Amino acid sequence: MNLTPEEYRILFGESSPEVESRPVDTHVDAPADTPVTNPEPSSTFDIPPQVRYAKTEEFDKETPPPRPPSTALVLVPPIEVLPEQRQLRPAQVLIPLVVFAALIISPFLLDRFSDEPETEVLSEAVVVVEPSTAEPSTTAPSEENVGPASTATDLAGQRALDALRSATVVPLDQVASGFDPDAYLADSWPDSDGDCQSDREEVLIDRSTDAVDLDVDGCRVVLGRWIDPFTGLTHTDPSELRVIRTVPLEIAHQAGAVNWTRAQMRAFAVDAAFEPSLMVVAAATDDERAEQGPDEWRPEPPLQCAYAVDWVSVKTRWNLTYTAQEVEALQDMLTTCSS
Repeated sequence: MNLTPEEYRILFGESSPEVESRPVDTHVDAPADTPVTNPEPSSTFDIPPQVRYAKTEEFDKETPPPRPPSTALVLVPPIEVLPEQRQLRPAQVLIPLVVFAALIISPFLLDRFSDEPETEVLSEAVVVVEPSTAEPSTTAPSEENVGPASTATDLAGQRALDALRSATVVPLDQVASGFDPDAYLADSWPDSDGDCQSDREEVLIDRSTDAVDLDVDGCRVVLGRWIDPFTGLTHTDPSELRVIRTVPLEIAHQAGAVNWTRAQMRAFAVDAAFEPSLMVVAAATDDERAEQGPDEWRPEPPLQCAYAVDWVSVKTRWNLTYTAQEVEALQDMLTTCSS
């Protein structure tokens, strides 16, 4: 369909490109034998031009021609993207809590079940046991027992006798059993002061009557002079000697140590701070005495007084009990203190 420029402008709102105006060809070639007739006017174009243009002008006045679409920039505020909040699973919370609790509790568990307490624990254990630091008896000997010939040995013997009179005596059938030397760590000597010399070496240095010689490291005693308290014999080679407990561990166990804690047992085994607790004797003498008490074994008669005094001193310090046979043997040995 061919539109005039004015019709194109009305319909599309803009001037039409140059359109070649061509008259409407209403002539239809017909066959020769058919008469030529003019076709009826189309319903679209049967409006008189003046009416059609009038309506067109009225349409132009009421409805403005459409304008081409325009573009505009719209500023959209940036959208804040929040980080994704992860929800922790129960296992992610419980596992760190369990690890943290284990780190806190583990030192207490190790200390509770440790076979060998540290040096600091041993020092505290002596305080816990509260051994007596006094002499076996605080009661002074009566004037009738003190004469011009009385000596320090006589006084020590008398005090030991007084301590035996107030001691707790337990029948043989009631003494504790089940001794375990591992509970006392009998074969292990700590280095309490951290100077590389174990407590055994410290005792050897303290009991030597002469200045001792040490090895090149200054940790072990290689030479000295010691008097065996069981035989009275002199020894210079520390390899021939042993540092033993005056009261054997098994007898202490039967006399009440069975009720101690591991730390208390260990403190008794290495009670080097109390001189009567440990003795330096020949290995052969130690094998002879073994774990026997005063009612089963005694040293030479001149040495029985000192041995009995030390025995009573240790048991008094650690609040240990006696048997009736033990008390009788000790009283008999203490009578030699005044002879």
